[in-house]
Amino acid sequence: MQFKTQSVIKAMKPSKGVIEDTGRPYDSTKVYIETQFSSDAEGWGNPSIQYNWGTSDNYHDFMRTHNITKEFVGEVTWENQTTGNNSKLVVIDVKPNTQKA
Repeated sequence: MQFKTQSVIKAMKPSKGVIEDTGRPYDSTKVYIETQFSSDAEGWGNPSIQYNWGTSDNYHDFMRTHNITKEFVGEVTWENQTTGNNSKLVVIDVKPNTQKA
């Protein structure tokens, strides 16, 4: 199931390489999105949560197309994925609005 939200994207980071100990490759983009506290949580402020957004190619394509280097408001396409026992939100796409945060 996919859905879209207007969100504040606080940061974005690619990561690609090989784990030295195991030789296992890794390749990802992490997107840090402002997320409100739940109604039963005590606290204040604007926390951001790290979400997966595919491979590092997503970061490089985004930078080539938009060249945004500070937080911004954008449309985030999400997908709720499950293993059968647990579910998680995964970022499918990020598109900046014309208006900056």
